[in-house]
Amino acid sequence: MLPFNSIINEIIRSEINIIYTNAFGGIIRNKNYTISFGYDILRLLYAFIVTYSFCRWAIALTFAFQRIN
Repeated sequence: MLPFNSIINEIIRSEINIIYTNAFGGIIRNKNYTISFGYDILRLLYAFIVTYSFCRWAIALTFAFQRIN
């Protein structure tokens, strides 16, 4: 069985991969840089915010479980 820290790291890695694949996928598909390019930039900004908040939550949870153990 994996230790708790490894499980959290895997969850973070997969979550970041999904978020940034979705965010960058729109930019790569859009070749003519129209209004949808601005929308893709907003999606990327949202991805940064979600990743930051998720990672902060996961790190805090990891420390909390270490204190309990």
